[in-house]
Amino acid sequence: QSQWTDAFSTEVFYNTNEMIDSQVTVGPKDFGDHQISLGNNVVYLGADDSRQANRLNWDSTLYKFTGQYLAGDHILTFGYERDELNVFNQFVQQSNGGEWDYFDDSG
Repeated sequence: QSQWTDAFSTEVFYNTNEMIDSQVTVGPKDFGDHQISLGNNVVYLGADDSRQANRLNWDSTLYKFTGQYLAGDHILTFGYERDELNVFNQFVQQSNGGEWDYFDDSG
C-alpha cells in the first residue's frame, strides 16, 4: 500500500494458489479392482474402481489494484480486480477393467 498524499493512496496485490490431488492408491492404477471373497475374508488386488482414473488439480491467480481519494467528507474508491481459476477434474469409475468380484461358495 502506498500513501501518495494525505488524500490519495493505492494498493497493489497479487496472489497465486495451486492444489494437486494425487489420489494415491494401494494397487497399481493400470490394473482393475479384483475382490476375492474366501469365507469371511476378502482379498483386494489392484486399484479400487474409483481411483483408476481420478485426478483433481487447480490453480488460481488474483490481481488487484485499488485506489482511494479523500474529497472533503467523501472517499472515492476505484480499482481493478481479476480472479482466474483453472480446474482439471477427471473421474472415470472402473476405467481400467472395472471391478471383478470372486466368491468361494464351495463351503
